[in-house]
Amino acid sequence: MEGIFFIWIAWIIFVILTFFYNPSTNRNSNILHVLMLIILSPYTFIIPSSSIDVNCSALYLILMLFFYSRNFEFKQFLHLFISSLIIGLCIASFGIFAMIDPVWILFDPTWMLTIILLYLSIILVYRWNLRMLSLLLGMVVGELLMFMAVYRLGLPYQPFSSEWLDQLAKVGAGSMIWRLFELSASVITQTRSAAKKEV
Repeated sequence: MEGIFFIWIAWIIFVILTFFYNPSTNRNSNILHVLMLIILSPYTFIIPSSSIDVNCSALYLILMLFFYSRNFEFKQFLHLFISSLIIGLCIASFGIFAMIDPVWILFDPTWMLTIILLYLSIILVYRWNLRMLSLLLGMVVGELLMFMAVYRLGLPYQPFSSEWLDQLAKVGAGSMIWRLFELSASVITQTRSAAKKEV
């Protein structure tokens, strides 16, 4: 069932933010955004004078991404733009190659793309919050590029569908798991250095 992975991950994030996250100014806004994504996920928006359905959660997410990226300095915004463009080109090229020559797909292409995007984002962006933002913006750019390429060929393609939300949830969950590895590695390093200083 399309979109079920997105709902599952979104509810897990909601529970973590509500019960396990430190109270801060960002927590309530993050909870609100996750709830809005869950509420809007069953609904679609039909673009006028076309047969294209866009998921309302995807529209809300795009608006929020542009809202949060508006306050960046020029250097930071340029870095975010370039990394998002590289991630978007990776997504579009992966999708087009998977359509043209599906022989090299070894297992589920969504998981293959998730691993590639996580590796690419770790290489491109150091800070975790900027990494998540560039990943999400890159997925938006990649979906737009994929839609333009397929639409010019005259093939049917629904951009920002429930499958795209599932892919988004897999990439977001993978990025959060990698962040946990980074935090645990830094804690282990700090405890070892503290133990050496005591000795």
